[in-house]
Amino acid sequence: MSFDRQMFGLRIREMREAHGMTQFDLALALDVESNFVSRMERGTRTCSFEMLVRLAKALDVSTDFLLTGKSSDPMKVKNELLGIVDRLESVIDTLSYGADTHLQQPR
Repeated sequence: MSFDRQMFGLRIREMREAHGMTQFDLALALDVESNFVSRMERGTRTCSFEMLVRLAKALDVSTDFLLTGKSSDPMKVKNELLGIVDRLESVIDTLSYGADTHLQQPR
């Protein structure tokens, strides 16, 4: 497996946009010039390990996700968990309604 600069850059751009950040915003967070972010997103520049860690923190993802795309995106996991909670609450409401209705019936 080789490192794919284009995909690395695409993941940076997608996560930056998901956070509503401009390249300038991300550059400020990383204390770099915005053209540095632009070149990373285009796949024409990589970064040091230290910068990779700062980048992951700024985008709220793992370094593994940025490098390989294989680990779960925390925002995606959070949204999936919130969906599960919503479904469980719906089931609980349905069961509670059914139990209340059953208990109110004459015996």
